[in-house]
Amino acid sequence: MQRKKWSLKTAVGAAAISAISLSWVGQGLTAAQAESGEHGGEGGHHKITLTAAQRTQINAAIVARDTAIAAALTAFATTEGQILAGNATSGDLTTAQQTALRAAEQTRNQAVNAAIKQYDQTVRDVLQGITPGTMTGVPVSQANANVKQSLIELRFNAPLDQTTASNAANYAVTVNGTAVPVQGATANARGLVTLGLASGALKSGDQVGITWSNLKDLHGTATAGSITVTAH
Repeated sequence: MQRKKWSLKTAVGAAAISAISLSWVGQGLTAAQAESGEHGGEGGHHKITLTAAQRTQINAAIVARDTAIAAALTAFATTEGQILAGNATSGDLTTAQQTALRAAEQTRNQAVNAAIKQYDQTVRDVLQGITPGTMTGVPVSQANANVKQSLIELRFNAPLDQTTASNAANYAVTVNGTAVPVQGATANARGLVTLGLASGALKSGDQVGITWSNLKDLHGTATAGSITVTAH
């Protein structure tokens, strides 16, 4: 086995540290475009307006992403140096060295990909008006508060147990800090939960806090969390 030159591009395809382009599902928006405020929709590219708070959140996510990637690369370089010590000139690796190096490469790649995935999710959340909260079990990947229909949609990353997910008592909602009763909850087989509120409960721009607890996924794993979204 010969030593191979490695770059971030090797681990994550065409992505680069400074401009990682990951699709925002349903909107055609990339993380790199989000950084610049550029939106590519069906009608062509146009600028979206980011608030100061959104820019701050995205900039913080960029720093967190790049810091995590740099740490992963540094850790790998250190481990690689230790593994290859003693045969830097020949380039031939023993079986044990090959195994150790592959394990180190896998750890590095997992860390890099995790950093990119977390960054992409943060950008999606910010652009949807979501303030990330704490989540355990199955996370929410998308949330919407629909003013016209007086409902909230939570899209979980995996299907949930429909008995617990359809129990309105397992959810709490606040609008601009005031508790609002959840009148009903439904869950489908794809992880989409819909919460019904009283007619007129939401107005455009309202800050809607959603908390869920006592939910389970299909394997019985407890699922709980909270987020804040802007009503539209």
